[in-house]
Amino acid sequence: MGRTSWIDADLEINFKINNKDFSIDVKKEYLNQVQGLYKALVKISEMQDQNQKLYEDANHSLKTASEVMQSINKLILIQKSNST
Repeated sequence: MGRTSWIDADLEINFKINNKDFSIDVKKEYLNQVQGLYKALVKISEMQDQNQKLYEDANHSLKTASEVMQSINKLILIQKSNST
């Protein structure tokens, strides 16, 4: 009798959360059930990217506002010292 070869058709889902790698092995018979998990992971990834961009924008805005306030305070101090 001849030898039969086969392909392991199981799935592996790889993803990263907070720079930590994760891997989930899934048997092919559970493919339909795992599709929802995969879609959720993709959506979470997209949301993380958006949140990171918003966080960076907010930090930049706060830094700019702080610099403007410091400049205004310096001008006020200069005006006060000139008026006395």
